[in-house]
Amino acid sequence: MTRADDPSDLARLHGQVLLGVSRLAWHEAGETPDPTVGPLHLELAQDRGLLVDTRGDWTVGWSWTGAGGAWVAPYRYDIDGSRWVLRDASAEPAFRAFVGSRVVGVGLLRDAAGQLVGLDVTFRSGRLRAAMRAGDLVV
Repeated sequence: MTRADDPSDLARLHGQVLLGVSRLAWHEAGETPDPTVGPLHLELAQDRGLLVDTRGDWTVGWSWTGAGGAWVAPYRYDIDGSRWVLRDASAEPAFRAFVGSRVVGVGLLRDAAGQLVGLDVTFRSGRLRAAMRAGDLVV
């Protein structure tokens, strides 16, 4: 994942229309996955996307993705029957108002120490905040 503390890296998001949202949730064997936490993939026009996830140092990072599902590859592993589960989250309450809407602003969220801990994406239809909490990405 690209560590990009420079907000200019996110300038490419301005003006983009959100086509869909995918989420990953960690599924412990024998338990129900928590759909409120996990990596977030914003699907954009021209076969582009933005993957937002937490990092091992308790910060948030992002990477630009291309066509296809190659961005999912690092999440395809199994630990004693537990694994990441991918789902289309476009119709979920946290995202449905933004699908089809244009991005008009992007901000970085920082903690008291100045560490990057989230993104604030503003659409014409409202604001989407994705931030790290207890090591997980929460929207």
